Amino acid sequence: MNNILVPADDFLHQEDEIYTIIRNHWIIILGYITINDDRTIDVDGSVRFPESSSYLIELPLQFNKVSGDFNCSGLNLMTLKGAPVEVGGIFDCSYNRLTSLEFAPIHAAGFIFDNNVACLSTGNSNYFDNVSVIFRSSEPKIPEIIDDHQEMLATIFKYQDFFQVWDNKDSVNIAGIHELIQEINEGLE
Repeated sequence: MNNILVPADDFLHQEDEIYTIIRNHWIIILGYITINDDRTIDVDGSVRFPESSSYLIELPLQFNKVSGDFNCSGLNLMTLKGAPVEVGGIFDCSYNRLTSLEFAPIHAAGFIFDNNVACLSTGNSNYFDNVSVIFRSSEPKIPEIIDDHQEMLATIFKYQDFFQVWDNKDSVNIAGIHELIQEINEGLE
């Protein structure tokens, strides 16, 4: 982060504004927060949104690094904009109204979403130690070829850009995904 000199009054105003958002949305932060110069939030601990926040269609703050878990499941999120860039624990965005995984963390120990997400393009190469898809619908929107290879999802996310798995970030490039699956079967990790 670049250190920008901000007048003390402005910084205190921004800090008050962020704490007000946390209070107003009942965001549960188990740990300590740092407000960065760019107004992103680092959390040394975990973040959870309560059921009473189910009215949220987008995250009210821009998170940066969270050392523990980040649970934004069960809301009505239509985008992951505001999600942390890095999560030391599990990032759970299941049971939302997401149509894509754009803005998902670049790195997380675990990544959980549900099979109602049609486009798994994140716009990045992502590094997840473990990926889980929750069965939410008997008519999943997740592309069938990816649904059939869920055990490969961590590697698919890691190499999705290199193998051009997505056409226009919304539909599966069949040639790209087949090539990636073949490489994974041959030992790509």
